[in-house]
Amino acid sequence: DKKSTVIRGGEVLEIPSMEIRVGDVVKLSTGCAIPADGLFISSLEDVMVNESNMTGESGDVKKNREDPILLSGCQVSMGEGTMLVTAVGENSEWGKTIASVQQEQGQTPLQAKLDDLAILIGKIGLTAAVLVFAALVIWWAIEISQCWAAKRLI
Repeated sequence: DKKSTVIRGGEVLEIPSMEIRVGDVVKLSTGCAIPADGLFISSLEDVMVNESNMTGESGDVKKNREDPILLSGCQVSMGEGTMLVTAVGENSEWGKTIASVQQEQGQTPLQAKLDDLAILIGKIGLTAAVLVFAALVIWWAIEISQCWAAKRLI
């Protein structure tokens, strides 16, 4: 489990990223993943963030007071700073993206046709099994009756 350094209630804590709450101040450094959505607070220099997994853009984005939005799931590529957490979990942009991808979607036309085909194959298989069973029962009955007839002749 990834850990993040946060300032909570005036204390500096290192906690699992899953325990971060709205209102925490998170310390960011080069190479760390941004654990929650938030607002840039301060740094000695501009913080560069790779937002490619959220925006699809391959270049790093400079974060400062003019562009303060930080998105969870992005990577700090250069610099150190702090951010105020504004959204976590399913309320973050990353969480909303994951939830929209996981939403139940209706059947495609191909899936519907495959379902119909599976039902048809099942019915054909069941019919064949019943016919084979009936044929074997008839064959068994004939064999038994022939054995009885042979015993009566002796």
